[in-house]
Amino acid sequence: MAKTKAPLFSLEARGALGEAIVYFPWKGINAVRQYVIPTNPKSTLQTSQRNKLTNAVNEFHNAAYSAADMSAWIRYAGTLAKVMSGFNAMCRSHIKAIVANAAAVWNSLSQVTTSNVTAAAFDVSPAKATKADTYKLYYGTKGTYMPNEVADSGIDPAVLFALTGLTANTDYYFYIKATAANSVARTGIYKQRTASS
Repeated sequence: MAKTKAPLFSLEARGALGEAIVYFPWKGINAVRQYVIPTNPKSTLQTSQRNKLTNAVNEFHNAAYSAADMSAWIRYAGTLAKVMSGFNAMCRSHIKAIVANAAAVWNSLSQVTTSNVTAAAFDVSPAKATKADTYKLYYGTKGTYMPNEVADSGIDPAVLFALTGLTANTDYYFYIKATAANSVARTGIYKQRTASS
């Protein structure tokens, strides 16, 4: 890559000149390089990976995530080693799950709400879930450590979790995960504070 220079007021150029060279700003410098068309081999593995990403993005849009769901994905993204958005965290989870089990189906979980909040308990329910699946809710008092688990109530068609024996006036973090053999899905990390005693 070459730097461009001009006297006094300097010059700036952007874009391609024919199919020979490209002018662009780079780190505060006006630069120029040869015009190239990147290769796109469309190999089987590359196509497969693109399809996984496309499916993850489609799932994100079809899930109809609420504001609380998006906050949960952002909170989950904050626990990961790399800096990413809630959207990226959800797509990452989707792709990793499908790569781990190619026969698996991602069952959407969204519009999670809490209810019946007391000093020692609260209920959790995703309004949008595939009830044919089985789920577990993992919870704890830290967003990075949720050692406790609760199975869903089994009430069809609802998916409902009852958390009991909690401490008053405490923040609890939780997420839901599908547990059937060929089903994968998870939520971001939600937070609910119990009532004062």
